Amino acid sequence: MCDWLTVVIECPHEPIPSGALIDCDADGNVTRTIVKRTTVRSSFESSIQVKTNNVITRDDGSRIGTQLYLDGNFAKFLQGHNVFGSLDIPFLVAAGVQQALNQCQIPIYPFQLKRIMNGEFKVKRVDLTASYDCGTSENVDHWLQSASVMSRSRSGKPEITRGTVYFQKHSRRWSVKFYNKHREILKNKIPLHLLNSPIPAWTDGKLRAEVVIRSKELQKIAEQQLDNADIYGSDLTPKFCSTLFNSYMERIDMSDVHRIPQSAALSLPNALRGTYELWLNGFDMKSHLSTTTFYRHRREISSRLGVDISLPPPRAARNNVVPLLRVIEAKPVEVPNHLLPYMIKRGDFNVAI
Repeated sequence: MCDWLTVVIECPHEPIPSGALIDCDADGNVTRTIVKRTTVRSSFESSIQVKTNNVITRDDGSRIGTQLYLDGNFAKFLQGHNVFGSLDIPFLVAAGVQQALNQCQIPIYPFQLKRIMNGEFKVKRVDLTASYDCGTSENVDHWLQSASVMSRSRSGKPEITRGTVYFQKHSRRWSVKFYNKHREILKNKIPLHLLNSPIPAWTDGKLRAEVVIRSKELQKIAEQQLDNADIYGSDLTPKFCSTLFNSYMERIDMSDVHRIPQSAALSLPNALRGTYELWLNGFDMKSHLSTTTFYRHRREISSRLGVDISLPPPRAARNNVVPLLRVIEAKPVEVPNHLLPYMIKRGDFNVAI
């Protein structure tokens, strides 16, 4: 599902009432005016932030904004929760724009909503998520504990904060995080009618994976994959979003040595087998081998066995830690039929076009 979105829409409209930050030079001259965002709350008490960019004063003295900016969790804003949701990004934005502007008492016209439904807007950030079933919340916690010490990304080992495992947490381009969805919705309370629904019970045992792709990375994707300067809503089809999600998940290296048979290890050449056995016994091979040999052995052992000797060796049997599987090889859980009424879809929301 799509969790969070930041979008910019070319959409003439009455300026949204909001404050501004004014920057002055030493002589008191205004050098810059920054329009503040306005927080709009839905009937579910969830919110997104909106603001008007590029306000023009016409000859008759009236003012009009040419660009609309929205930032927030559209799924939660529209349906009250983000446990599951839609990958129909143009629909989410159109429904979010209509509801937000209605609450600001600003009209939006059918032809404008139709353009948004066609994906005619720029995307500056998108968060894509999937859920995986670990059986129980305790198993999810064990998985997160194991991932925090037995996995890495290209930038190094993950950072764990309040139970969430982050990869590239402070990156301005992209990041990946894993957390216990059941504990998260109990902590960040959802509306009472949803709290009393089957949704909380369904989240028990669900591991949530979330890929955050920010503006600079989206521009890179647009240039390299789409031969364009920006990513538009029409580009983010469900298939393309799934491909993006998988491509970033594959950048996380996770040790999966728990299931490697002894015969596979014995098939290694003697030099590689010695490195592998020493690593299994807890030796830091990076300090025992030359840099060139270490990276050559790491590459060859990874290609033969699928393990990374730069990570700590597994001790799952002794520490009672759930074996760490490659999430990319696991199948995301499907939303059961009895929960589908709690997910917004085209036709469920009165997008007036």
